[in-house]
Amino acid sequence: MESMDAAARQLRAQEVLAEGLENGRALEEILSVEAALRIDPRCPDALIVLADQEEVRRLASAPYVRLALAHLAHDEAWNRVRARQKAMAPPKRDVFDMLVARPYLRAAILLAGCLVETGHADLARGIYRRVMRQEPRDSMGARYLLAILDVRTGDDAAFERRRPQFEGDEHPAWVLTDLLAAHRRGDAERMGKALEIARRRYPEIVAMVAETDDADRSEALEWRSSELYALWRANPPAQRWLREWLGVAS
Repeated sequence: MESMDAAARQLRAQEVLAEGLENGRALEEILSVEAALRIDPRCPDALIVLADQEEVRRLASAPYVRLALAHLAHDEAWNRVRARQKAMAPPKRDVFDMLVARPYLRAAILLAGCLVETGHADLARGIYRRVMRQEPRDSMGARYLLAILDVRTGDDAAFERRRPQFEGDEHPAWVLTDLLAAHRRGDAERMGKALEIARRRYPEIVAMVAETDDADRSEALEWRSSELYALWRANPPAQRWLREWLGVAS
């Protein structure tokens, strides 16, 4: 009965959080996080949303606060996945295809990003690779985050080895990462190809990573906190070059 009560609390916390996130307003988000954590103090998705709140990001110790929240969310979500695995007799499908695993996958990606932020890139790579093994379809985009991390850490050899798996891939995370890598290498042909795709398909995101004044702020909400945006922001020469291509004064 006690375990059923716990399961009911977990479910209700997820419902409360989802209701608050639906309208997309910051106040409702934080109120829904508080409400969810009152019901289930270790609710993984509530901890994940809390880590990305602007109030948390403004703290002087933000990278380490976010890392602690990510660790807690990851470990709790993993325990819940393990409990679900044990309850399946026998398992009829891969647990990572199930709803119960989604908070764990989200927490793993957040944890890896926080590890990068705090200078632990190798540990982050291990998490991204584990997520890809656990969920081969890679709905979390771990392959893109690995490519971004290669460029961010200057591991050009690893990035070039990874490139063939992205043949024909026009996802913005890949196109704009390849564009930056090509700019750093001075590869004009690759730069031109990636820039043409990016400007044709993702003009708002291009404006965002270039930090132009006319960037679409609705896109900013998603991309300002992304690894891709952080990568471009850490490379001012590439941003200046991109603004020149866009015909925007620096």
